[in-house]
Amino acid sequence: MKSALALVEFSDCQKTILTDALDEILLPTRDDVKAQPSLEEVQEAILTSPGPVTTARSFKQGVPRHYRSTTSAEFSKATEGMLDYGTVLGIRVPRRTSKVQVFCKKSPDVLQERWPSDAPCSFQSYSGAFKKNLPTAISDYMKIELNKKGFL
Repeated sequence: MKSALALVEFSDCQKTILTDALDEILLPTRDDVKAQPSLEEVQEAILTSPGPVTTARSFKQGVPRHYRSTTSAEFSKATEGMLDYGTVLGIRVPRRTSKVQVFCKKSPDVLQERWPSDAPCSFQSYSGAFKKNLPTAISDYMKIELNKKGFL
């Protein structure tokens, strides 16, 4: 019985030594865990994403890495709260069962006079992003549909 107890204590001591050694090796190399972006942060990133239109896919391709974990549902919820800054459209795309949600930003000329003081981003960053080229995630078919509806 004493030898079994000694073996258990020895094993426990060895386990502690091993976990301490592993922590010393791994802790300095671990990345900091970043929290999921808030709704306001996602809205700011949408408004400052390049081009006059943004889809969930183009959003993920054109924003900093920590925003890329944003789901399509979170993107939809964020765009629903930004109707002062643009319009949400659903465009049916070939080979897709559901419509692609597109957020079409309003022209900076329209918003310049009445830019809200509590806006998620500054007017300068919004207008600079609006003037950039369309994201490559916007397909030719989507461009045609957006032109038909007068958003490009």
